[in-house]
Amino acid sequence: MVAESERINNPVDRNCFSDCWYVLYLLAWMPKSMFEKGKLIGVIHKSCTERDIVDFIRREKGLPIGEKIVIHVSDRPLSGAQFQEIQDQFEGLRDGLIDFLHRHREAEVWGRIVTGIEVKKRCRLPKIY
Repeated sequence: MVAESERINNPVDRNCFSDCWYVLYLLAWMPKSMFEKGKLIGVIHKSCTERDIVDFIRREKGLPIGEKIVIHVSDRPLSGAQFQEIQDQFEGLRDGLIDFLHRHREAEVWGRIVTGIEVKKRCRLPKIY
């Protein structure tokens, strides 16, 4: 794909391409107007990195750059007869979400959405009166 790209093989622009194959791949599939704008504003140049190109594409498409999504779950104590059922549902939801994120980690064409999955376990000591 990259080797057959007219854009990558164009001698006029050859001096502004990185040696990185993934950068070349991103540039080959970038819309023409975005490519021209990237050259014009200086994002696309000989020493640009994959991160530079991915951030530029995300910005041009109106996608957030470096956004972190945090899901907060109440840590209020669960009580009553349904405790075990609710706890099992929560653990299933958590495990399903982590599994989904791992399975779709490489799915985005323009870069990875999931940059890391962090599971923090808190341990709270019981109150002593």
